[in-house]
Amino acid sequence: MFTNLLILIGLNILLNSLFAGLQDILRIFAVVFFANASYLVFDLILQQWYDYHIVPASVLIINILLSFVAFRAYRVINKYFFSYITTLYVSK
Repeated sequence: MFTNLLILIGLNILLNSLFAGLQDILRIFAVVFFANASYLVFDLILQQWYDYHIVPASVLIINILLSFVAFRAYRVINKYFFSYITTLYVSK
């Protein structure tokens, strides 16, 4: 199961890098990773001091995957829309 997720993420990065730059992919991954890492650190601190969980680790992993795919799709849609608008105004 974990191997299938890694293959899916790898294919997503490969296919989306055709439509957007690798730099965009790294920026999005960094934002998603650091946001979820901060949730995890906060949760670990609460667990250590108060024995209380806010978010399970499995939810954070699912959040990382879904957020990365959603941000990549949003970026690709924006690029297509911008390309469409610029060609629309150039052709007039």
